[in-house]
Amino acid sequence: MNPQILEDLARQLLLAREKEVPVRALDWPSLSTDEIYAIQDQCAQQGNWFRQGHPLAWKVGSANRDAQPNCAPLPDAGLIQSGSTVPRTRLPRLGIEAEVALRLGRDVPGSGALGSSRTDIEALIDSLCVTIEIIDSRFVEGVDCPADRKLADLQVHGGLVIGEPIPFTSRNWASQRCVVSINSQIVADVTGTHPVGDPLWTTRWLIEHACRRFGAMRRGDLITTGAWAGIIPVSPGDSVEVRFEGLGQAQVRLAR
Repeated sequence: MNPQILEDLARQLLLAREKEVPVRALDWPSLSTDEIYAIQDQCAQQGNWFRQGHPLAWKVGSANRDAQPNCAPLPDAGLIQSGSTVPRTRLPRLGIEAEVALRLGRDVPGSGALGSSRTDIEALIDSLCVTIEIIDSRFVEGVDCPADRKLADLQVHGGLVIGEPIPFTSRNWASQRCVVSINSQIVADVTGTHPVGDPLWTTRWLIEHACRRFGAMRRGDLITTGAWAGIIPVSPGDSVEVRFEGLGQAQVRLAR
């Protein structure tokens, strides 16, 4: 696709974010994977998303272990500490997702610098934390938006609420319990429901991908790893708490 077209599509997404006026996904052409990531990069460049010149956080996911993972670099402005209040938006707010994020304990200097074993991956991770991803869309169609356009829109990312970190240790993720409460009422209570069974499954892929796009990953970078209970609907004024047994919790309030 003509690079100018990709720049124009990225500009549409940025304007939708800034003006809080969504665009129609059905007016867009279908996108290849390379074009999707080029639009993400154009948004980051045009929107000055990264104060240090590179992402401080990424989201990565996969529908199952046979599917190709996908990812998005997360804008600095959307990284929110637990306990904060998130402003209301006129964009379609789809809900929240309960996730676990991994924090790197050392630099990865470039693509190919990482070993392939699980031990190599675990040695990179310094800590983990509970996160709440705010899910909203720059497209009118919201959840009905085609998959390629969702990914260009950072896989409908609206913000990431970050809980307190704890030291990383290997875990039996199949027995990991996650409880989501809205306004003190439990709306999800699940165990072992990570989409691919293990938050570390896509970590190596993400690190290699990030290094190809940005040259390296750095100590302290955060990787949030997929929803344990799908997208949970929320409303303005809701208070949300996500608790992972043994890992901690995160809270956020959505402004009216």
